[in-house]
Amino acid sequence: MRDSGTGISPAQCRVLTSLYARDGLTQTELADEVGMDKAPLGRLLDRVEELGLIVRKPDPMDRRVRRVHLTEAAKALDEPMWEAARGMFDTALENMTPKDMATLLSLLDRLKQNLGDEEDQACFRPGAGAPITPID
Repeated sequence: MRDSGTGISPAQCRVLTSLYARDGLTQTELADEVGMDKAPLGRLLDRVEELGLIVRKPDPMDRRVRRVHLTEAAKALDEPMWEAARGMFDTALENMTPKDMATLLSLLDRLKQNLGDEEDQACFRPGAGAPITPID
């Protein structure tokens, strides 16, 4: 993404893309959405805010909660970011047949399922507060 001329890193792009879909997320919702812990996300948001692409405002119903909003400058980057992404995908998928694409999507889906299962199981590992169960 940096080479696209937008100056946006892939992590910053994930944050902005989530906000394009649902502007005004809380920082906790955004952390869940992009798969980051809250502290690293907070540092990332600091950088994105310094670029003038987001503002963080207190939630009107709960002042302890901060909501993240896109600025007009960020909204202007929406199309250039998607163009850069499309170009990246065109390059990455060049010379792939429809069969190759179907295989790729199937394998990626399997990886996603495996990681999702792994993430669910992590909640039941020692140290996560669950009893230790012997594995045969």
